[in-house]
Amino acid sequence: MMFLLSVRLYFFIIFNLFFFVKCNQLSVDSFDSIINPDIIIKNCTIGELCSGTINSTSIHYYSVQYSFNPITAIRLTTNMKYNVTQNAPILVVVRQIRGVVSWTLPYAFSNGMIYSSVTRILCIHNEVNRTRPHTSTVFIEISTSNVDLIDYSIQLDNTTEYLLETDVKQSFTISPATPVYYKFVFPSHINNIFIEVQSQDDLCAVVSVQSFDCPVYDVGEIGFRQGHYQTMSKSASFNVYSSEFTKRNEFLLVFLVKPTDADCLDYKETAIIQPAGVVDVERRKNITVILSSLSYSKYLYVTIFLTVGIYSLIYVFAFLIMCRQPDTYDRLAPDQLSLLEARTERELAEHQNNRQSLETSEGEENVIASRMNDYEREESAVEVIETSGTGFVTVNDLCTKDYEYLKQKFRIYPQTMITIAIFYSLPVIQLVLQYQINIDSIGNEDICYFNFLCARQFAMLAAFNNVFSNIGYCALGLLFFIIVYRR
Repeated sequence: MMFLLSVRLYFFIIFNLFFFVKCNQLSVDSFDSIINPDIIIKNCTIGELCSGTINSTSIHYYSVQYSFNPITAIRLTTNMKYNVTQNAPILVVVRQIRGVVSWTLPYAFSNGMIYSSVTRILCIHNEVNRTRPHTSTVFIEISTSNVDLIDYSIQLDNTTEYLLETDVKQSFTISPATPVYYKFVFPSHINNIFIEVQSQDDLCAVVSVQSFDCPVYDVGEIGFRQGHYQTMSKSASFNVYSSEFTKRNEFLLVFLVKPTDADCLDYKETAIIQPAGVVDVERRKNITVILSSLSYSKYLYVTIFLTVGIYSLIYVFAFLIMCRQPDTYDRLAPDQLSLLEARTERELAEHQNNRQSLETSEGEENVIASRMNDYEREESAVEVIETSGTGFVTVNDLCTKDYEYLKQKFRIYPQTMITIAIFYSLPVIQLVLQYQINIDSIGNEDICYFNFLCARQFAMLAAFNNVFSNIGYCALGLLFFIIVYRR
């Protein structure tokens, strides 16, 4: 009996030791496989659907050769079989000569929106600064830290709808996980291009004009902060000049749908958190873009000279009326003029004698002077009634004051008007210049609330016509100032 118990205890101890050593070995092997995963090199060709299964024990490398052509681009589409129980995503890294781009599968946004498929256009045009066809290679790395196997697939295709031409409409579809960009090269005879983007959908998108360099920022918040950009729901427009791209006479036009419409609304919508397991939410936007080479510079000059000419004619017409209309003193009869001159001389003499005879303090002088002015006004009004000869007083009779007296009174008016003009115009000028500097420095054209379809750039102002439209207020205000001074 004791012997059997001893044998059982012996086998129990041996089994536990073996199980412990085996488990320890498995954990060590698993840890080593994560630290030093197996590298598997695979080949893939253009147009071929390459699929595989991966976990944390291996890394898959794809070497894809392609024939480079300046008028085409390479589109890479990556897919994975999403499972809500997965605790780690797949990392896709694309290595090129001029840059490295990467993204995860599934591709997740801040509001929880998840996409199991991501499509990117590879920036390969200027990787070696060539314009002739040649053969090149792109390397794609697929890896994950997930211990469970995940199915994935990749496919590279040539896209010929890559170059934009003037006066040719280009229609396409974009989504948050499928950004699109196009290239435009300035012809030698064109210095500026007007870009018009239209859509029938209300989804919020971002349109960005970027300099052509690799990598292209077309995914995430980085893509929203490159070059000049606008948010759009149904329309957007840009004025692009070749002088803005001194390095290369070309640029990229990047399109991307945002995960929510908050940036295109007057109010901030509440972010909708997607429930677990919901992937590939439909947010597709159809866009049409057209580039126009019509130069509006000559029309802008015509508009400027025509507007200035119209206001110049108004000035000439006003001056002719003022020159043909006699002065107030010229319209007075000789007897009225003699009475007015005599009364004015008497008033001035009395006023001078009173000022010399008053020797009081400064405050008392002001009080007395004010009372004397009131008395003079009353006396003048009585004399005007007596000299009018009609029995009643008109505004014209009350305005028959001495020129020097009116000139002294009028000096207060221009000083006040100039002060008000400076006080109100300087902040406006500062605001216009500050907004223009911000647009040129950070590229955010959403900070200006005007219609870009109607905006016309001139000199350093992106919307010169909006500023020039205020010339009427200035011209007519100055004319009113001159008329008041003349009277």
